[in-house]
Amino acid sequence: MYKLFYNVYNILGMGGNAGIRGYLIQTIICVLDTFETDNLWRSVTLEPLDESEKVDIRWKYVDDAVKLCQVKSSENIIRHSAAKKWCEELETHSPNASEYELIVIGNVDEKLSTAKDIGNVKIGEIKPLNVQVLIDQASTKIDKYYENKNKPRISSQVRELIVKALTLEFGTSSSLEKKYLGRILTQNF
Repeated sequence: MYKLFYNVYNILGMGGNAGIRGYLIQTIICVLDTFETDNLWRSVTLEPLDESEKVDIRWKYVDDAVKLCQVKSSENIIRHSAAKKWCEELETHSPNASEYELIVIGNVDEKLSTAKDIGNVKIGEIKPLNVQVLIDQASTKIDKYYENKNKPRISSQVRELIVKALTLEFGTSSSLEKKYLGRILTQNF
């Protein structure tokens, strides 16, 4: 799995552990949001090729709305000024979306920690820069999803394997711009 993410980042012109971690995090975020109970999505595409390079995740909803997300992570403090620049670029380079979201992973300055939006871009819940914590959160979402569908509970180990399998599937498929359809993906669960 490490080699796969390393190769993807070399293709994209990025290298090193930070690049690999960033791509892995944005993929886990996609998995996390897939199982949100209020996320009535029709399709999701990771790294859509027909959008600007600023778009990491594109959600299409049953009402034909489109949400474009950018995921930013850093070991350093993420400042509001940097977030403002990213938000402006996201809106400017992809002006036809119904909704925009900046998802920030890591420590942020005080101004960004209280921001709900910047321009027309919603600031998503700030999450820790810890891959295992994100995997655990996704595993919990799968548990809630099963509960809401009145399906039998599955062990935490199996849920974690599902998260890792989906992360690998989404990550490898993004290089092909494979689109996932909500009804097909969720029927398999």
